Parts: sequence; C-alpha cells; structure tokens
Amino acid sequence: MLVRLMEKPDCPLCAEAHHALRRVALERPLEIERVDILHLDEAARDRYLLRVPVLVCGDHELDAAGLEDGPILRWLDEVGGA
Repeated sequence: MLVRLMEKPDCPLCAEAHHALRRVALERPLEIERVDILHLDEAARDRYLLRVPVLVCGDHELDAAGLEDGPILRWLDEVGGA
C-alpha cells in the first residue's frame, strides 16, 4: 500500500507523522513516499500548506498532525489501499 506523506522541511509535526508511519509499517506492508509540498505546483502547495502533515492514499486524505498510530491504522483499514 502506497501512502504519501505531504510535508514541508523543518516541520516537527511532519517528522512525528513520519515516525508514526514507520511504526505502522512494522505491522503492515506500507510504501511511504515523502512529498515536500514546497516542490509542488502552486495549487497543490496552497492546498496543503496550512494542513501538513497530510497522509494521502489514493483519493483519500487524512490530516495527520498529532495522530497516534491507532487512528492511522484505522484510517488505512477504511481506505483499504484505494
């Protein structure tokens, strides 16, 4: 399952979300792609700038700031690798 972590540099919440995803990946196969939103086009950058960190799986998004592993696992179960 591919999960994109929309993040920006020097973002402590983004770093926490990445660590949570790495822990989750110990329980289930995940491919984590880290996306620096500052390198996206203007529309995409504006979409995520105030929301990071955001997890993206297919068409599904989850604002991940401050989330523990459990809610992330439940979200992944819900999206089912869409």
